[in-house]
Amino acid sequence: PNITHLELPVLAVEYKKRPGKSDLAKATNQLRMYLTASVKFLQTIGITNFAVYGVKTDGPVVALPAAVIQDDDNIVHLFERLVESLDISTPSGAWHYAMILCRLAKIQAGNLGTKFEMVKQDLITSLHSKTKNREEWTIVHQRAMLQVDSKAKLP
Repeated sequence: PNITHLELPVLAVEYKKRPGKSDLAKATNQLRMYLTASVKFLQTIGITNFAVYGVKTDGPVVALPAAVIQDDDNIVHLFERLVESLDISTPSGAWHYAMILCRLAKIQAGNLGTKFEMVKQDLITSLHSKTKNREEWTIVHQRAMLQVDSKAKLP
């Protein structure tokens, strides 16, 4: 098939209506997974050193963590401590939140588009190539790989 559209992650959002400790912990862990998956996806297509931002809400309070993978390692760096938190129930907090989202849409998405243009041809070539090893993502492939690597004993 002729693929003409690819969505690239700039922002991940996790929203919980009711503030509470258990909901906040769930939102935090879910957002960590979203951010990790986003930067790993970008790494897979050849983009590193690019931050993907997150929005974690706990009622009217919004926190803005980020994640990035650097060129020289395969480690996801999550930035969650001392990140910007805004109370969007106030006019000032809502305005700052809207400005941050606008800047992400304008500046960060533009930077991602530029980075993608640099790796686009290599990605297309590797997708058409039958010789390049690709990571298999189905549970069947994962089980087989774990058993071969002796990392897990599966029934």
